[in-house]
Amino acid sequence: AIKDENLNEILDGYYTDYRNNFEAFLSVFGGDRDDEKIKNLINGIYTQLLSVPFWEKWFEEKIKNYSDAKFFTDSACELYSPLFEEYETVYKKTLESGIVGDTGLPFFMTEYAFISKISALVKEKKWDETVEGLSLPDFGEKLTKFKLEKSEEKEIFQKYRNDFKERIFKNEIFKIKAADAAKDLEKLKPSVVCLFEILKEYDKKNLETYAKLGRYPIAAISRFALSLAVSEYDHKTRNFVPTEFAKKMSEEYFEVIIDEYQDSNDLQDLFFTAISNGGKNLFVVGDVKQSIYKFRLARPEIFMEKYDTYKTGEDAKDRVRIDLSRNFRSRREVTEA
Repeated sequence: AIKDENLNEILDGYYTDYRNNFEAFLSVFGGDRDDEKIKNLINGIYTQLLSVPFWEKWFEEKIKNYSDAKFFTDSACELYSPLFEEYETVYKKTLESGIVGDTGLPFFMTEYAFISKISALVKEKKWDETVEGLSLPDFGEKLTKFKLEKSEEKEIFQKYRNDFKERIFKNEIFKIKAADAAKDLEKLKPSVVCLFEILKEYDKKNLETYAKLGRYPIAAISRFALSLAVSEYDHKTRNFVPTEFAKKMSEEYFEVIIDEYQDSNDLQDLFFTAISNGGKNLFVVGDVKQSIYKFRLARPEIFMEKYDTYKTGEDAKDRVRIDLSRNFRSRREVTEA
């Protein structure tokens, strides 16, 4: 109720004076005085941002990307590169399986070479060349011009080939060249800047209200705790500067032990790392299969990153992983079922 009142008051002001390109904001995100769409959007984004360390700085960095078409094209390439590699792998395995007949082989090899070429362009982040390559009209027709012998491999191959037609050829993003993306991003930028201003005002008003009431939600307390431990943070490199308080904590405590780490978020992870000598004194326990708090902004990916990068046995150095592979709670009939 407190946040709702604060947001209503802020939006009433924007509807009155249309400051900070509010008209552009409305044209992009929709809504009017009685529309809950905008309120839900702002609240949803704000809630997510509260788990981002120093979210204002993070948002400012994202706004800069709206003046950089290369960010859009590189991000699109990074997003789709694994998918193209997957398509390429399916074609390779299909060829090796021997289910392509002599009659259809020339058509198949044309497709295989085409997908391999596009995959390489995406991997090299050559976006405009990718768009031009996918605009060739003949490839879609050739997708239906040869037959394969009936088999499980055929079903898998056809599934991926149909998927390629739907997800790639019909995808509007692959029709946008960098120059067009730059124009679109420039048009969107004022609305995103306005959103940022609204979020900052909303955050400030919420904190002021909590201070008057003398009580704070856990998200606000977490931010205060982080400000005690970290003075500077680089979102790209994830490098940070610990405060004197964090250094003292790292020296005073030999080990910082955290359970249920699969339910931590980025802000909490940075705080724990800062007060444990950069993570060198940090001992965490968790099970990603037991992660149940995503609705509270938990990011089990944080735990999985540690699981994948920490080593066991002789390969381990200062980042050691201990696999708890034995179950002492259940009978054998349960664990082996």
